[in-house]
Amino acid sequence: MRRLTPHLIPALTLISALPALAQESPYLRAPAGKEYAKIVPGGTTILPNGRFLTPKGERLYTGGDLWNVAVRPDGKVLVSFSENAVVVYALPARTGDVPRVLRTKGLAPVGVFTPDGSRLILSNGDEGGIEIYDTNGWDTPPAKPAEGRFVMSDLKPLQTISVKDAEYDAPYLNDIALSPDGRHLFAVDVAHQRVVTIDLTAGKVVATAKAGREPYALALSPEGKSLFIANIGIFDYSVIPPPMPGGGSNRGLSRPPFGFPSKESEVGVLQEGRKVPGLGKPYVPDAQSVWMYDVSTPAMPVVKAKATSGILIHAPADAGKSVGGSAPNKLLLFGKKLFVANANNDTVQVFDADTLKSLSVIKLSPSPMVAKYRGVIPSGMTMNKAGTRLYVSESGLNAVAVIDATNNKVLGHIPTGWFPVQLALSPDERTLFVSTQKGLGRGPRGEKQKRTPDDERYGLTDMPGMVNAVPLPDDSTLNAWTAEVLSNNGLVDHKAELASLPPSAMARVPGKPSDKIKYVVFITKENHTFDGIFGGLKGAKGEPDYAEFGMQGWIAEKGKAERMPIMPNHIRLAEQFAISDNFYMEPQASGDGHRWLVGVYPSLWTTRVFYSGWNYKQSDKTKGRLVSFGSDGSQIPEDYLENGSLWEHLQRGNITFRNYGEGYELPQTDEGPMTNKAGTYYMVNYPMPKALFDNTCFDFPAYNNFIPDIARADWFVEDLEKYRKKNKGQMPRFLNIAICNDHGFDPRPKDGYPYVCSGMADNDLALGRIVDYLSHQPEWKNMAIFVTQDDSGGDNDHIDRHRSFVLCISPYAKRGYISRDHTSIMSILKTIYLIFGLGPNNMFDALATDLSDMMTDKPDFTPYVHVPSNRT
Repeated sequence: MRRLTPHLIPALTLISALPALAQESPYLRAPAGKEYAKIVPGGTTILPNGRFLTPKGERLYTGGDLWNVAVRPDGKVLVSFSENAVVVYALPARTGDVPRVLRTKGLAPVGVFTPDGSRLILSNGDEGGIEIYDTNGWDTPPAKPAEGRFVMSDLKPLQTISVKDAEYDAPYLNDIALSPDGRHLFAVDVAHQRVVTIDLTAGKVVATAKAGREPYALALSPEGKSLFIANIGIFDYSVIPPPMPGGGSNRGLSRPPFGFPSKESEVGVLQEGRKVPGLGKPYVPDAQSVWMYDVSTPAMPVVKAKATSGILIHAPADAGKSVGGSAPNKLLLFGKKLFVANANNDTVQVFDADTLKSLSVIKLSPSPMVAKYRGVIPSGMTMNKAGTRLYVSESGLNAVAVIDATNNKVLGHIPTGWFPVQLALSPDERTLFVSTQKGLGRGPRGEKQKRTPDDERYGLTDMPGMVNAVPLPDDSTLNAWTAEVLSNNGLVDHKAELASLPPSAMARVPGKPSDKIKYVVFITKENHTFDGIFGGLKGAKGEPDYAEFGMQGWIAEKGKAERMPIMPNHIRLAEQFAISDNFYMEPQASGDGHRWLVGVYPSLWTTRVFYSGWNYKQSDKTKGRLVSFGSDGSQIPEDYLENGSLWEHLQRGNITFRNYGEGYELPQTDEGPMTNKAGTYYMVNYPMPKALFDNTCFDFPAYNNFIPDIARADWFVEDLEKYRKKNKGQMPRFLNIAICNDHGFDPRPKDGYPYVCSGMADNDLALGRIVDYLSHQPEWKNMAIFVTQDDSGGDNDHIDRHRSFVLCISPYAKRGYISRDHTSIMSILKTIYLIFGLGPNNMFDALATDLSDMMTDKPDFTPYVHVPSNRT
């Protein structure tokens, strides 16, 4: 075979220098151009972020939020695992084949076959144990059902073994491995942060041993004598004790106790009558590390070695120093080498399996143009039997990297579905099975866009997961697929287009701050599609029948069908300034949506905890469960990225900023009715990012629907006026404002919210007042305001369920303009960075299309006058 020329950077050590980049920055944009999102099974799908999907091989659909895949040793059965379904395919399988569904709820997405393939063992998640199933007959496809796409199996487990007891009352087995003789099962219990040994013959736990923080993944040596685990956590959080006599509220702290990094976060503080424990240092062996156990006697596991994986927090990195940890998330053992996928560093680190000495680092960077930026997100791994080919799923590139394991060189990429997370090779090594968490995406939603029987996803969930069964490519095919992956992700310099683009108030390549826009305001809201508000906007690509909250909105409660303007300020702002009808949310819901809003692509830790994770439990006995954040949208250190977020990037660029309402909706806080401006109460010692903590107005509430948005608008104005007085009349260069009541909530007539849409009207009036105030300030002549949502919520949309809107409100906004450039949340962040003369912060904002199409270089300084509330 012809030897491939690796197109990527060779393996590097963590301290080696990056190759010098070209002095002139490339012009990067999303490949979609002006095309709208669309799903094309078997063709080119256009994702919400403007990238393309061209997955190879057969498309085997599964339950939503797919996470894992396994092949029976005889190669005749494929099993996929998500939190809501274990789906079984008889192999070989083709697109459209009918699978069995084994279970439909309460699962940890992980399982393993016994060596002879006769049994499947899986973790039953929050139920706290394992289940064992007989796989007999699974290699025969089931008869096609009269309705639906899956055959629901009534198969019951042969055996169920619980690992619960009085001491370990809420276990969650996040990964499992089976001994070569099939007798002992090893598992990591992330809730109690331990390794568990189960004797399958005796049907009970025979050993438990301490692990590090949030033990996430494991690997067992072929002879069964050494067990390796990856600890993905950073800190052990603690429940804050009750207040001392005469202290603060029994509900908790009214604000987060400290920022990280800081002395206070290390040693603790006394706040509001409570002694808040510190977190200690992030450099302990428990954090973001790999541990090795001697399990030659399975009932007596002994820790033999520990090693830090990836780049330490605050250690040297391409951006200067790392803000977050490495997120080791997958282990693969081959011979005397242990391979560790470090999701946040975009590396695979190779350790000596006997000593845990680091041998080398494989750096995954798809192009020199983005070599400094992270966003590949390596996750699953598998190796061929000869040890010559390592396959790594690149969740951020929708691809699989093919690596020559003899010299650690990347040979190319295989295109996959959206967000590949785990891999498996067929026993004959001819087929690679790739589990993709998001499949092909969602597509449109609404009565007029329901899937029809000719759609191969007919009868499936809103966004089914998908396994790509890909024939392994020869050299020529791999080279072609590699070029396809680069093109799909926008890794093309479009500098030749710059000369033909019209003038704008901002540069389109990094390095030159705008001489027209000096102040940026970012206003974020909650949960609407484009059609939900703007479906009736004249000239827009909208569906008026879905515009429930537009100028012809409606009240649909208690038999009412009254038509009226629900959010008139939104419509007036769109008509007077610029809006995009080809703008999208990348997240599915608030939990990861607010991370995108602050310039952070969700780390693998975030994605796993949010979409297929373990439930929260407020107890110091279950440290691993204290990190589960549900729909709460703010970061804790476990999901800080290598280069950090918007806040750290602004701080590095010396851009002054002030934050109102974002970044302190920490896991599982009390968001009930308030008697003050807090918005939430905190019972656990979570920190905020120090850069954000120091620049936040805590008199502006975090997310809480019991606090009117119009009050938030007043409190914002009040604080900004105070800021001016303290700072010689100046305002910060960047303002971040979160108003949340358009999220919607149950009617509260006594509070002045008689309908669900009352929250939307409150939010609309607050937005109008804020923009009215800002546009009458002296900084207006050099200001740009961007408005968007955190996710697309539950509204219908005839283009795509992820479609939402961005408003550009500025003297330099094109008046009455509807932009058709395909943009997304990261487009806003990229635009903010370009205006301030900053480079990209990560690969996702680097490859997004900016919002320059919405701007001109000819200003119109006319301010905005808000639409008052209609009380008739």
